[in-house]
Amino acid sequence: MPQWTQRSRRALAEVRYAEQGTVRGEAVALREAFNLAATGRTPAAAERVQKAVNDLGGSDRALRGWLREQKAAYLHLTDRAAAERALAGALDDNPFVLRPVNGGAPVQLKAAAVQSRAAAEFLAGRYRDGVSLRLGVQALFEEAVWGEEERSDDAERAWQALGEHLGFASTRPEKLYGTGPDSLWALSAARQAVIELKTGCTTDTIAKKDMDRLGGSARWLNNHNPEVEAVPVMLHPSRAADAKATAVPGMCVITPELFEKLKDAVTAYAAALASSPDRWADEQAVREQLAHHKLTGDRFLTAYAEPVSPS
Repeated sequence: MPQWTQRSRRALAEVRYAEQGTVRGEAVALREAFNLAATGRTPAAAERVQKAVNDLGGSDRALRGWLREQKAAYLHLTDRAAAERALAGALDDNPFVLRPVNGGAPVQLKAAAVQSRAAAEFLAGRYRDGVSLRLGVQALFEEAVWGEEERSDDAERAWQALGEHLGFASTRPEKLYGTGPDSLWALSAARQAVIELKTGCTTDTIAKKDMDRLGGSARWLNNHNPEVEAVPVMLHPSRAADAKATAVPGMCVITPELFEKLKDAVTAYAAALASSPDRWADEQAVREQLAHHKLTGDRFLTAYAEPVSPS
């Protein structure tokens, strides 16, 4: 035993430890958030955690989800609806975080007062440089994979984020409340797009069950928020209704071909804003690019969707 002890000590004698310790950025952020909350500034605490989420980027989704759960805890003290939305987003990144309470009354989605301003504020909070902006937009479209049902949740998450990049208030009611459409975009104060993503489908026509699902989602919005017009939208590999299906009145379809057209437009939008420092935070520049690429609430569906083709 003494010989073993001596050999062990000799083996460790040459070990050198770092002179300075390293504290992870998110640990610092959480401590600062706690200090803010301790003095009653819980909204500021939530914002501090969100900054840590932005700084983390997409490198560690599990950690990002956990941080968003911490943000929700602070939001819960002043805005329970916002906390529920934050938890739904956290769940997308980390399936082991707390789940939002289902069965409660859904919160009415409110359109941004000015789309370009909302987009500029979102982009400024999300991206630090032009390269990360271009890569972030590219990643959104890579998440939406056609013909693979197991990637449907990825597509829904990416579609919500796409709406935010364009300045639309965007949520996932079915994920958040257990009812309603896959996605909901507030195109304006008077119109909201009720969206069902069937990117995993491989059928040549829109099946009756999928058509019924879209119709039910439109009725959900009509009952929940009758003051706005529900615009039914479906992402599907075909815009032809099945012979047994009844098309939802006023519905339009985004097919893979139109999705590629949209991808090109949004990529160009991001590239233009990334062409000079902080241009993506300039409301006027964002407004010009949204209009140029037909990404505004009044032109989006006209440019990137087509009416359903009856059976």
